[in-house]
Amino acid sequence: MDKRRALSFIVTTPTQKQTRYQNRQIKKHAAKPGYMFVWPQFVLTVMPALAYSSTVFFLVSLEMYPKELSIDLDDGKNDVYWIGTAFHDQVYLHAILALTGVFFDTHQVESHAPEHYKHSIKALQLLQDRLFVMKESECFSDATIMAIFALASAADIANDLPTVERHLRGLKRIIDFRGGMGSLRTNTPDLLGKICRLDLSLAVQTWRPPVFFNELTSWDPYLVISRAPQDANDEMISRLITDNLEPRLCTIWEDLRQFRRMSIFANEANHKIPKDTFSELMVSLLYRLVNLSYDLGSPNEVVRLGMLGYVACIFLQWGKTAEFHHLRRMLGGTLKAMYPGISDIPTPAILWLFLTWHLLRPSEQEVRMLDGLLGSMSCNDTPLIWSDVQGLLRSSVWIGHMHDTEGEAVYRRAILRISSIE
Repeated sequence: MDKRRALSFIVTTPTQKQTRYQNRQIKKHAAKPGYMFVWPQFVLTVMPALAYSSTVFFLVSLEMYPKELSIDLDDGKNDVYWIGTAFHDQVYLHAILALTGVFFDTHQVESHAPEHYKHSIKALQLLQDRLFVMKESECFSDATIMAIFALASAADIANDLPTVERHLRGLKRIIDFRGGMGSLRTNTPDLLGKICRLDLSLAVQTWRPPVFFNELTSWDPYLVISRAPQDANDEMISRLITDNLEPRLCTIWEDLRQFRRMSIFANEANHKIPKDTFSELMVSLLYRLVNLSYDLGSPNEVVRLGMLGYVACIFLQWGKTAEFHHLRRMLGGTLKAMYPGISDIPTPAILWLFLTWHLLRPSEQEVRMLDGLLGSMSCNDTPLIWSDVQGLLRSSVWIGHMHDTEGEAVYRRAILRISSIE
């Protein structure tokens, strides 16, 4: 008899299990290779869920990287590695399925993935077993780090910040065993950038020191200062802003201005900013900013808070800007405390700080708190028109093609409120 005609397949899916007859057939032919090929139930059961997981990675990329900045997302090629690891590591498999379920639940999309709570518990059980055995090749592997990161991300989406911190501290112990974040070698695309982003997001949300890089020793600039001709007036006003700032803060300001120029050039020339560059800038700018602090009410502190707020709106997108309430209150309170002595700060800086505060989504009760800043800049009781505001913002670190639409709406609403009071 032709063996090919005797070949049969037994397939199981989440809705169609194996029958007793199929189980008997499997046992009967298990010792007869060539007559029957049995797809592993484990793989076929999770395949539909992994399809949703790949969708999650694509959607997360859209949220993490602002479309206005033309980031090169490499068409999701790197996501293949993140999904492929699930086929040979059960801890990571259950962790990524837990992340998938939480993502769809949070976004109020019907989830066809297995129940994420069960996968989260299973991932934690398998992880504990792995760490108990202490087999170095598995305990400290990339797959283990990826699994813990996935569980931390699921907790972040669910707004369970204490769990995020516990997972990050566990990651730090594993990464320290492998030489620390600065010298870690990994084949997983953007693994370290994703971990740092989660760490920074937690630090800004909770107003606590970051888990990683909390004792920086290098304050060197990240970007080379552009030698291209710049508008002389913009450069002069920028120097007025930074003249009295502490040198480390000036370095961060210049890096952010260089990033602004890079973004404008990429937008105008239809170029793409490499994703690795975007991640490295995020790490460099934000870790330096969160590791600095100055006297409350000082120009240094208000500019640091302003840069921290603005950079967070660019790099820490995940629908989380509304959750940065500590930062928003600190920045708003500092600006209010400095008023009316705010005249010592150049007008472009005041406008940028005002609009940055609004990008952090103040509540309805807060929005009127800083309207007096705009009133103090009126010329002969006539408010500046938006085109004039845009011109002044060019000398700051404001990225027009990214934030002008929202900034104009905020400014016009504020002017209407001021006019109605008068």
